Order: sequence, then structure tokens, then C-alpha cells
Amino acid sequence: MSIIVFLAPSTNSIWMRKILIVLFTSIAFFSQAQNFSTINFICRGSLGDYYAIYLNGHPLGTFKGSETLIYKIYSEGTLPVTVIWNDKKKSEETITIKNGEMYYYESFWASERKVNHLKGRGLMKENKTVFNAEEDKANPVTKGLPVIFDAPKTEKTSSKSNDKVSKASKNDARQGTGFSIGKKGYVLTSYHLVSEAKAVQVKGIGGDFSMLYGADVVQYDSDLDLALLKIKNPNISFDSIPYILSSETNAPETKSFILGYPLKADTGEIIKMTEGTVTSKNGYKGTLSQYSFSKPVEAGNSGSPLFNEKGDVIGIINTKWGSSEEASYAVKSQYIQTFMSLAGIVPPVASSSADLNQQDRITRLKNYVFIVKVE
Repeated sequence: MSIIVFLAPSTNSIWMRKILIVLFTSIAFFSQAQNFSTINFICRGSLGDYYAIYLNGHPLGTFKGSETLIYKIYSEGTLPVTVIWNDKKKSEETITIKNGEMYYYESFWASERKVNHLKGRGLMKENKTVFNAEEDKANPVTKGLPVIFDAPKTEKTSSKSNDKVSKASKNDARQGTGFSIGKKGYVLTSYHLVSEAKAVQVKGIGGDFSMLYGADVVQYDSDLDLALLKIKNPNISFDSIPYILSSETNAPETKSFILGYPLKADTGEIIKMTEGTVTSKNGYKGTLSQYSFSKPVEAGNSGSPLFNEKGDVIGIINTKWGSSEEASYAVKSQYIQTFMSLAGIVPPVASSSADLNQQDRITRLKNYVFIVKVE
């Protein structure tokens, strides 16, 4: 496109320059606006309903009824949209995205549908809370992977066929933390810790740190960085787990604490408690699936549970995204619930530590937090 401009003399040229500035600014703005589109996910229902939204396998967030997510996306193409309602029912649709367009999706109970602009704007006015997020250009949603799928089995840690228990070794390469998440020997940890492991072992079960129990990675979510382990020894089970996965979104200033096993020589195999507060409902670079926690964490704390004052799990600490002197990050418990639901595992359903004082609460909780070692 060519633009021919004739500049008149005297004061007219000043006005012409102003017009040109406005013209070129408008053209630049219009061009920039065409580099993305917007999807409005409108969640409806009661405040007790919540919806986990995935775009091409990438988690966008978990939202309550009467909340809206405005999602800015730079990618184009036809992508699957998955919405899981209350961890029970799943609906799937596809959306064809073109730059410069505006889309509206209504999620109501166990169904979702695309609605027109007029209907969408009306529904958005009814919702009280609006969240804004945008696609990470370094990790575009078109680079999608299945949210959860079977992982390769890890190698056995014992030559015995039943793989019961092996003695602990002091030469293991890396370690993190994990915690009990299901009665039949299930442990939750961070995926980046075990993703390339030849062997995974869990240490500290029953308070015994002299033994390593072999474990398999049975499910994982690479985007959320969650991994589900199952102890190979069929005799290991976790009865009376004293905490639940909180279904609430915790507000900033919520008092909370971490239990984990940081890699420090002076702590060894003694569990460490780190007290702090939730500082933001968003995590690393504004990620909606994470909390920001007020205290830094050390290597070895990946996979540590983040508890509220009552002893309910509100998140899982992750050092993959780093830790500054002022904050660290935790994947929210609602996303853990969805992960567990898709894996077909029933998470803990009863809390028995809410009425205890803090010292007794820690004494009870620490029995369900373990060292995860990988080779």
C-alpha cells in the first residue's frame, strides 16, 4: 500500500503533520491488534460450582460459577477446548481461532457452548469477577500435549521379584519431596523431578529413613508439573490421611506453611517447616494455576505440600519456576483435584488435624510427607 502526501505551506503543514501522526499511530495500532484474538470463557452456575478449563491440553485455570476468564491468544488454528465441571463431568468442543477475532464460550454445569457476541456480552455483564490471562509465546497452546497419559514405568530398584524394600544408598543423584495423596500407596510430587529418572524411590514411610521403597510414575501432567507415584510394595498403604485438598481459592495474606526436605547438610532427614502467607492468587508470570508464597524455598522442596492454618493442602511447591528472595510458587489444590480426578484416584476426603494446636498438627502431618529420591 502506498500513501502519497502533499504538504501545504504555512500553518496547514502543521495540521497535516498532526493528521499524519494520528494516521500512522492508528495504522500501527490496528496492525498490532491483529496479532492476537480474545476468548471469553464465561462460567455460570452457583458459587459452589467450579470449572477447570484446558485449551489443547494447556490448563488455563479453575473458575467458580459467575467468574469469567478473558484469555488473550496469539496462536491460530483449530484447538480442542476441555471443561471439567466439579471434577465430575467433562465436556469437549473445538474452536477455530483467527487473529483479530473475539470469541465467547459459556460453561453451564456439565456443558459448554459457543455463543454470539450479543449473548456473550450480556452474560459477561452478569458475572461479578473477571480474570485476565494471555498465552505464553514461549510455550504456545498449539504446542499441546495430552493433559494426562500413562508414563513409562521406571526401572526396578531391587532384584527381588516382589520389589519390597531396598536399603538406602547415600549416593543417589537428586531428591525432592512428596506427600501421600491416596490410600493405596499413591504419592504426589513434581514431574520435573522424576521426568528423566531411571529409578524413583520414596524414603521416610512410617518414619523409617533407613529404607527406600521403589515407586512407579503412573500418571503425570507436564504443564502443571505434577507426577503421581505408586509405591511398588503392595503392602504399603496410607490409611487415615489427616488432610484434604482444599477446594477454595485462598486470598492474599492467607497464613500457610510448607513441610518438606530441602537439600541442606544441616537438616539431613529432618523435615523442615517454612511459615509464610499467600501473597497473590497468581504465580510465576501471572500464572493462574499457581499461588505466590511469601517465603523462598530451597532445592529439595519441590513436591512439598503447602498447607493452610487448618492443615488442609492448598498447593504443591515447585522450584522449577525458581524462587526469589521474596517469593516462591505453588500449584493450586483445585488443579491437583482435577489431575487426580482424571487419573481416577480418590484424594483424601477427611481432615483430622483442624482442631489440633500447631505442634500436634505438624507431628501428625509430617508422617505423610516423604523424601523422593531419583537416579
